[in-house]
Amino acid sequence: MSRMNRALLLVALAQLAIGAAAVFARFALTASGPLAVSADRKSVV
Repeated sequence: MSRMNRALLLVALAQLAIGAAAVFARFALTASGPLAVSADRKSVV
């Protein structure tokens, strides 16, 4: 596998992982109440 193909594969995998994390975060935040969301946002920062 060439270096270019490996780099493209790494970028594709990174985008997939970020997309999965975004979908999970969206469902996790909408499933919990407003107080839990506020606490989660404070814990991230």
